[in-house]
Formats: sequence, C-alpha cells, structure tokens
Amino acid sequence: MHRGLWYFDDPTRHQLIYEAIQEQVLPRLNTVAGRLHLNLSPGTPAMHSVWLILHAGGVFAPGTRLWSSQPDRLDPVQFEVSTYLAEIRRQQRLDPKVPSYNPEARSAARREAMNSLFRYARMTGAPLLILGERGTGKSRLVEPQVATLKQRPNKVVTLACGGLESTLAESLLFGHVKGAFTGAAQERKGLLAQANGGILFLDEVQDLPRPVQRQLVRVFQDRQRRYRPIGSDKEVSVNFELVCASNLPMGQLRERLD
Repeated sequence: MHRGLWYFDDPTRHQLIYEAIQEQVLPRLNTVAGRLHLNLSPGTPAMHSVWLILHAGGVFAPGTRLWSSQPDRLDPVQFEVSTYLAEIRRQQRLDPKVPSYNPEARSAARREAMNSLFRYARMTGAPLLILGERGTGKSRLVEPQVATLKQRPNKVVTLACGGLESTLAESLLFGHVKGAFTGAAQERKGLLAQANGGILFLDEVQDLPRPVQRQLVRVFQDRQRRYRPIGSDKEVSVNFELVCASNLPMGQLRERLD
C-alpha cells in the first residue's frame, strides 16, 4: 500500500484530478511489483470517473483490479479494458522506443494507399504530399516510415501550419538575425536550417500563409536551396527533403495553395 496526500482547489474538476494523478500518482504506481488493486469508492464522483478513464485507456498494468468498498465488504468492479493497449503502454514504460502506432494496412484501400506512399517516398529530392482525413495517421507515417525510405531517419522537423499568421510563419521557417525586428534580441535558426540533412514536415500545409508559400517555392526552384534569414544579407544553403500533409481533397487543396 502506498500512502500519499494531495490537495485540490476543486475536487470536482476532472482536469485537475487527471493532471494530479498523471504527475504524482502514476510515477509511484509504475514501480509497483505484482497486481495492482484500486479502490474507487473514496473521493468525489469526478475522481471515480478519472480512475475509470485511465483504466480504460490502458494506463495501468495488465491484471489491475478495481474495487468498490462497502461498509462490510469489498466488491469487484467489472470494467473491461483493452489489455492489448495496456500491454503496449507497459512496454513503452520499460522502453520508450517501443512504437504505439501500427501502420499495418488491413483494408484493400489502405494497402493500396500505403503502397503508393512507400513507392513515391523512395524518390529522393522530390517533395512528397500525403493526403487524408483527420485522424488517419498521416503525421505518424512520416517518422519513421517515410523518413527511413528517404534515407533521412534521424531528423524530422515538423511545423503545424494551422493558425500561423504570415510574419510568424516566415520567422519560424527562415529564422532571423539579431535586431531584424522588434523583439529579435538574438539570432534564431529557422526550421529550414534545423532540417538541414533531414526532413521538413509541413502538417496541414494548406494553412500556410500564401506569401510564405511563395518564398518556399523560390527556395525549391533554386537547386542549391538558398534563402536569406529575415534581416540578413547573406544567403544560406540547405539540403533537406520536404514532406507535406493535408486533410483536403486535391481539388480544394489547389485552391488554397499559391
């Protein structure tokens, strides 16, 4: 049995309870040898819900038992959990390199899509575009599958393009020198420089502001991949593979790209 005392500003707020369990309780439980037993009865209904959510998500080790305490007895709580997911999480705790995503294609349509992806991903020097609805695992295919096929397995630099205004997107991608604009107190390398020798992955590329799209096109039209950081008069040359992803069909995507 592990004893601990934690304070909550509001014991009915699920988010506070969830964060406290994640940060303070789970590190202790992960060191427990043997079967874990959890009593769900003490605390608020919100606490009960969070324990059940974590259990259903496979956070606790396989074989964990849930109990409800009564005045004169303990009753087992029957709550099914995906033991497969629980085992994956357990293996990840032992070895962080264990992948949690299995890209195996089970349907004919997905197999065809995966075969096309891997065929085109082998073409080094050519930008790669991955299309698919949200939640289909586009970003998870880039590393390590696409990165390995493009022979750049050790470096993938990602930019989530959604919600970026033009000035910020330009600064993030191209970097800037000290004093280039108000607040630029020091030089900053952009993502293009950080991706040198690896892959630059632009997620939801349709949201990239059009002026920045034009700048990227000019970089790729130059065989030496040259550009100038903001405020600099010196050109920088980089070598990286470009991978983009979008949740839009090709026709709608063309309308959003410059």
